[in-house]
Amino acid sequence: MDADLSVLSQVEKKLKESGIDKTMPTLFMSECVLVYIDSHKTKELLKWIADEFPAAMFINYEQVSTQSKIYQLFIRVHYQMCSSLIFQPTCSAKC
Repeated sequence: MDADLSVLSQVEKKLKESGIDKTMPTLFMSECVLVYIDSHKTKELLKWIADEFPAAMFINYEQVSTQSKIYQLFIRVHYQMCSSLIFQPTCSAKC
């Protein structure tokens, strides 16, 4: 599904159009997505999922170490592309 996850009305519209049954067990997955969303908007999204889907699970993968080589490459490439990405603080876990 393509939607701006920081705009809940878009997410809800897309899911409704898909014919999703909110009463069924539902798995939400995101990979390297939430890092681009303001943390307040992420909390709103997760609360909305919890409120709307009584049997939901959420799997999230993000870059966890700003010291890893892949993260440094990711940042360098995006800066070279003149990207204006919003980077949220990361945890101090080591990969």
